[in-house]
Amino acid sequence: MSHLSQNRTAWNRLASGSPFSKVATDEECREPLATLDSRGWLPKSVVGLNVLCLAGAGGWQSILYAAAGARVTVVDLSPSMLALDRREAARRGLEVCAIESSM
Repeated sequence: MSHLSQNRTAWNRLASGSPFSKVATDEECREPLATLDSRGWLPKSVVGLNVLCLAGAGGWQSILYAAAGARVTVVDLSPSMLALDRREAARRGLEVCAIESSM
């Protein structure tokens, strides 16, 4: 098994019930930037900005950025983790471009 296949398999296993597969909650989506940016590093608004989440699937960051109005692309090795992003985006009526790829 190649290192990519091994990593993909490991992350796919984590897509269910791990801290890495914690999807954004309704409460977090009400104030998405406050949830994402406890240090105050982000601009006051991300509306219309392009956001790239690398190795960031799992339904948390991409959903929060999209809820804040950003155009979001998430790239991840794990199709199971990306499925969480797609599912949550569809459930919330948000657009997230999810791409399966190695970085």
